[in-house]
Amino acid sequence: MATDPHLDLAALLACDVRGLGTADTIANLGRVRRLRGFLDRMEADLTLHSNNLYEQGRGAPAPDVLSRNQNVSAAEGRRRERRAKALGKTKEFGDALAEGKVSAEHADALANATAKLDDKLTDQFFERESELLAKASASTPEQFARHCHQLATRLERDEGLARNAQQRRDTRVTRKIASDGMYHLHAVFHPQLGARIWKALDDEVATLVSASDDRGVDRTQLAAAALENLVTGGHQALRPIEADVLVISDQRTIVEGIHDDSVCETDQGVPLPPETVRRLLCNGRITPVILGVDGVPLNLGRTQRLANRA
Repeated sequence: MATDPHLDLAALLACDVRGLGTADTIANLGRVRRLRGFLDRMEADLTLHSNNLYEQGRGAPAPDVLSRNQNVSAAEGRRRERRAKALGKTKEFGDALAEGKVSAEHADALANATAKLDDKLTDQFFERESELLAKASASTPEQFARHCHQLATRLERDEGLARNAQQRRDTRVTRKIASDGMYHLHAVFHPQLGARIWKALDDEVATLVSASDDRGVDRTQLAAAALENLVTGGHQALRPIEADVLVISDQRTIVEGIHDDSVCETDQGVPLPPETVRRLLCNGRITPVILGVDGVPLNLGRTQRLANRA
């Protein structure tokens, strides 16, 4: 049965903190936790209502409303909006937050884990709200965040091949010349191709930065110059046949396929199907990385001359 927030507030207002014993101190901390959860749930509901008013042309976007009226930064306003949207998809979790059984940090873990999922996978994620709530109630926010990330990763992996095939179908480049004579180029790439192009551009931009005397140079302009070099340059150094793509995966995923703790993605965190990585391994250089139990790299092959602190 939910605790009445009025009773918790009345008890806190009536207590003299300096005269409390250990048991009463712990009891009042519990009241604070429940009240904080109640307020966080109320803020989430008001945030969603703010967004509805904005869509009706009757107000400002929710992050702006939060920033101005809650005295928080714009980034914090956006974070609270993401939290509210996540809670809007799971009534059970919102009720548990209002009762102090879980915290706003647990709700943030839901929002962060689903931020990059498409609508279909997000719905599949929140279909497990009872499982998620049970896990959150028994876990710290950090532990719950890892669980949510693993669940989101599993859902993505389950649809990895279909998703990758669709991404390849969606890969395209569009061009137009504007009325002012400027050439406009827009491109959408599947993860494998995107990683190759990204890395080539980053390397060429770094070369141009090191050769420039102007340390305040606009990197977006350098990126345009880098693209010109890569596309029009005829020299092998500018257009290498061998692509440089960083892929991070565990051995078990490559050998056996997807499992609960699979890692199989580009260095930008974009998921890849194991089949794609196996093809890359046919001709790629493999650098084994040994991690400690806390995830700190203990061995980076021969890519690093000196040992790190770990």
